[in-house]
Amino acid sequence: MKFKRVHVPKVRPLMRRSLKRALRLMPSMLLLLFVFCLIVVTLLQIAVIHVHRRAQYVPKEQSVPVNTLSPVQNKVKPTTFVRIPKPTLHSRKRQESLRIAAVLDNKAPSISNNKLILQIYTNMARLRQIVDLISSKRNHQMRIPKTKKRSFEKKTKFGKLIFEDNKVTNKKKKMSHLGSSLKYINVLGNSRKQTTFNVTSKEGPFGTKSATILCSAVPSGLGKKLNLFGRMNLTLAAPTKEDIFRTVSQLQPGGSWSPYSCKSRHRVAIIIPFRDRHEHLMILLYHLHPLLQQQLINYKIYVVEQYGNGTFNKGVLMNAGVRESLKEAAYHCYVFHDVDMIPEDDRNMYSCPQFPRHLSVAVDKFNYTLPYSYLVGGVFAIKTNHFIEVNGYSNLYWGWGGEDDDIAHRLKKQKLEIIRPPESVGRYTMIKHTHRPESPNVIRRALLRMAQRRLTKDGLNSVKYSVVYINKLPLYTHIMVDIGQNHKWRFEGGRRVIISF
Repeated sequence: MKFKRVHVPKVRPLMRRSLKRALRLMPSMLLLLFVFCLIVVTLLQIAVIHVHRRAQYVPKEQSVPVNTLSPVQNKVKPTTFVRIPKPTLHSRKRQESLRIAAVLDNKAPSISNNKLILQIYTNMARLRQIVDLISSKRNHQMRIPKTKKRSFEKKTKFGKLIFEDNKVTNKKKKMSHLGSSLKYINVLGNSRKQTTFNVTSKEGPFGTKSATILCSAVPSGLGKKLNLFGRMNLTLAAPTKEDIFRTVSQLQPGGSWSPYSCKSRHRVAIIIPFRDRHEHLMILLYHLHPLLQQQLINYKIYVVEQYGNGTFNKGVLMNAGVRESLKEAAYHCYVFHDVDMIPEDDRNMYSCPQFPRHLSVAVDKFNYTLPYSYLVGGVFAIKTNHFIEVNGYSNLYWGWGGEDDDIAHRLKKQKLEIIRPPESVGRYTMIKHTHRPESPNVIRRALLRMAQRRLTKDGLNSVKYSVVYINKLPLYTHIMVDIGQNHKWRFEGGRRVIISF
């Protein structure tokens, strides 16, 4: 038997080759290891943040009341508690995704019934205005002395011009006339052509005097004080009330105004949700009153403040402002205005739009660009019937953020298009401040997912509050409301959220 020789390489060259290959692949392997570690650390951070946020809202006692009605409705029956069983493995699998179980208030009126209720409010407000107008006219008639007709004539090349003026006189002293009619009579031969200029003023919806001629949609050519110039001179220093009164004219108690030279096309209510930011409010009123008067708008400003030191709820305050304002007058539309948004351009019209209009398109905080397409926060104008149709704002967003995006979903559900002015006109300056505590992202996203389904049950028809007081100040109407905890959400075992409507 013959053996064939096989060449076997030496050990040292083989080890050298493998070592060289390992050194060549070392940078790639280290890079992959670094990326893997970075991913693991990021996932751990997300898990820690999620657990920390969840622990903030899980109650210490694992017991919940059987009667889940609000404290206002739960006065008769005492609250009883039951023990929550520990979640089993099967129930944990079912509760992996966040679900919202809503305890609906069956006593809340439907949108159509709520519209009738609000219409009753406005009808009662109109009756009160008519009664006040009649009583004020009677008082004026008792005070007006006898009138004496005075006439004079002037000759021209066309004929005689005869002027007749009903002027109020008194035996002791002359008084300024409250209203007069001026007759212009042109005598041409035997013919007489008579024209009467009625300059008698009438009472407006807030007790102010206004003429019968309709104002133009966009004021122009009415004098320097009523022209829209464009960019405004902003002063972010806190003004005094005297400074504000120097810039505005003829304000009625409660911060209302209507033009004297013509009859305004729109009756607008400005709703400002507010708490503990008086300096920002004065800066806003200093710029807002002159802008609205230059645009010849019949308006009234309502500042709705939340009572107490609880978590801020902007949606409840705006719904409460609408309901309380309708008890005073029938407004054509509403403008919801953040207290820190200062307008830069007076061509940005605060009148009633045909469709819901987002006014604060370009804000300096976002480099004068629109962050996303369905944003309606900041300054938002909407007709009264459209606001009732979408059932107002949601009452469930406690803390900062969410309520504006929620109403955008409601507008989409009702097929109401959101319109905007050009970015060169809808410019605003945001006063720097510290934001209120943010609502949890988990709850906010879950509420936004079901925004369209909550339209009929959560909003203007289900808002619960109590009015502490209403004070008519010179610059605005101050409404203090106590919203309590009627709309507060809470966790109940696992990842399930119970919302009390």
